[in-house]
Amino acid sequence: MKIDVRHRINRINRILGIAHCTLIICILLLGLYEARSQGIVAESFAQKSILGTQQGYAIKYQNRKSFAVGFFHQSSDNFSFEKNTNRYQFNGIELEIPFLTWKRFQISGSIKGGFINDKFLAMTNEINAKMKLSKNFAIGVASGYRSGYATAAIKVIFAKSK
Repeated sequence: MKIDVRHRINRINRILGIAHCTLIICILLLGLYEARSQGIVAESFAQKSILGTQQGYAIKYQNRKSFAVGFFHQSSDNFSFEKNTNRYQFNGIELEIPFLTWKRFQISGSIKGGFINDKFLAMTNEINAKMKLSKNFAIGVASGYRSGYATAAIKVIFAKSK
């Protein structure tokens, strides 16, 4: 009984820690947004890798030349029907660099660095392709390399700029 309570308290503390970091980053990014009239980008994605199917989100600050930096989180919680009990939670910072922009399409590369399960430091890379559907809404696909294997992701992207 005591172990179960401790486990739940530790899980709540982790969730609160992630929420706290996300809030601080959002406040900082919103400050940059107001000061420089650039843009905030919010992404929701699903990724398939050797670690299973994961869901995640990213909140980034993007400048006018489409360079972006921000925070991301992904895990297997409440999404995968696989019988794998490991969540492989991955939190960290992402840097996105555009390679090619043409009309409504953009190809970019991104580097993610952070901790898996709050224990292991990891860095991954991705190639992203995005298509703007409207001024503030886009969809995208990504392919990357994680834990020695290929990954594939689909993304829904909302960008707010002045």
